Amino acid sequence: LSVGRGVFVSARIQGPRQSLAGPAGGGDAEALIRQVAGGASPGTAPALLPYYPSSELFGHCAPSFHLPELFRGKEQAFSARWKNDKPTLLMFWSPTCPHCQKEIPLLLDYVRGHPAEFNVVSVTMIRPDRPDGFSYRKVTEEYISSNAIPWPVLDDSSGYANDLFKVVSTPTTFLIAPGGEIVDAWFYAHQDIGVAI
Repeated sequence: LSVGRGVFVSARIQGPRQSLAGPAGGGDAEALIRQVAGGASPGTAPALLPYYPSSELFGHCAPSFHLPELFRGKEQAFSARWKNDKPTLLMFWSPTCPHCQKEIPLLLDYVRGHPAEFNVVSVTMIRPDRPDGFSYRKVTEEYISSNAIPWPVLDDSSGYANDLFKVVSTPTTFLIAPGGEIVDAWFYAHQDIGVAI
């Protein structure tokens, strides 16, 4: 982007709300772009902090979607508003993700110890089998069975729900209020999930 005196070069901005950090102070990517567009020459930009586009959904109603349940293939509707007036944890995960392998057992323990606290639904993207015979579906089904995951696991082979919720990494777990509003999310495994919740 080159406007007036300002020149701005970056290949790493992931969204306008991405925060900046550095000796010159904070702000976000949009403010920096606007400065340059206005002719300012802000000098060397501070570092970009990790950014998760999913955070743009905070304060908005969670989108609804339909996906097949992994084992039965039966289409399931996900709606942010449940009839039981409990908050919902919506987790995007992968059995081959090392962070998910840490997080899911913690979440399982928490849910078993607090069975009436949350609705839990998870979404995983089933990729096509590899030429070497590796079956992502088989690995996922084995992981679910061996960990006795009790909540619905939905198959997002198309990536539709991942795109809808702007998921860029796993695990990404959304906390959705009983009324359907996305309150928060986390994007990494926890040492103590009870404290986080």
